[in-house]
Amino acid sequence: MGKHQTNQAKDIFERLRSGEVISMDDPDYGKIRKAVNETIKLSVKLNSACNIQEIRSWLSEIIGSPIDESTTLFTPFYTNVGKNIKLGKNVFINHACSFLDLGV
Repeated sequence: MGKHQTNQAKDIFERLRSGEVISMDDPDYGKIRKAVNETIKLSVKLNSACNIQEIRSWLSEIIGSPIDESTTLFTPFYTNVGKNIKLGKNVFINHACSFLDLGV
């Protein structure tokens, strides 16, 4: 078996969350690039939003789950993927905050 074949049953993001080191020559690494590029596009929209409701909507899209009405985010906001971010109620995220969640 090749060096990557034993892990192919698990999604590359599951492998990252479990603490596995992923090399850039991994056959599934393109999935990471695709996710990062999508988050970059959504982040531009989030950081251009004109009101808190629109900001919450774009942040929900980035993290893949609804944002509670009690959550406030002051832009700009940065993240590399976003799908590993979980937010509860009464969260306040101040200006120029970065959440790096790719290799949790």
